[in-house]
Amino acid sequence: MDSLVARKNDARLKQSQKEEIVRRLSDLVSSKFPNPAFIRHNGYRIIGKVQLNRYRVQHSADELIDEAERVPNTADRAFILFEVGLWLFRSDRGKGMAIVERALTLVRSSPSAVERMERFVHAADELRVYYAPLSRKLLLEANATLTAGGVEDIGVIRKLVDVASDIEAEFARELAGILDDDEAKNAAQRQLELRALKKKIIDETSVNQSVSDAMPKEYSRLGRMLLIPFNLVG
Repeated sequence: MDSLVARKNDARLKQSQKEEIVRRLSDLVSSKFPNPAFIRHNGYRIIGKVQLNRYRVQHSADELIDEAERVPNTADRAFILFEVGLWLFRSDRGKGMAIVERALTLVRSSPSAVERMERFVHAADELRVYYAPLSRKLLLEANATLTAGGVEDIGVIRKLVDVASDIEAEFARELAGILDDDEAKNAAQRQLELRALKKKIIDETSVNQSVSDAMPKEYSRLGRMLLIPFNLVG
């Protein structure tokens, strides 16, 4: 759907081609979801409707909200409501925000610290371009969850740093500085260094043809840093 609604593709696809793509996608959403052999609730069908609405509104917000609220699994219900709220946010900010907050309330009720942190970081990333203040708030909540303990997933820590850095580099450094767990703080600091090194190499590459010739030490260091998570370097 991203390709279908992208402005750069307006001239590449005829209107009739777009309509045919949407028709086929709509048929797939209706016929393939839910799949009784896997997830039996209507979550994927609702998400499909949300995506189709990005091209043309075929399903009302109230219809999607009502269907999402009937999903029995709390974690899935939270995710689906968030996606509905995010879509609605583009056209009705007030109503969209109310649905997003409803979804976040469900996330906060999860007993799993890892799940809460992952959902906070995902939501912050999705909201970043629409409403940065809420995105910052969610990253602070994710950071507080991490500080409280119970999260050892280095991958989600790196993602937290990446999303915070995309908002503001200083904000990302602030979040990393708050952490009191040595392993988590080291992972966050390493991700900050990695991003800075990547940026330095990219900036230098715009001037020089060969990265390895222009910055051999930095190039070698980047390789070593990328291997650290796999315990392949000392």
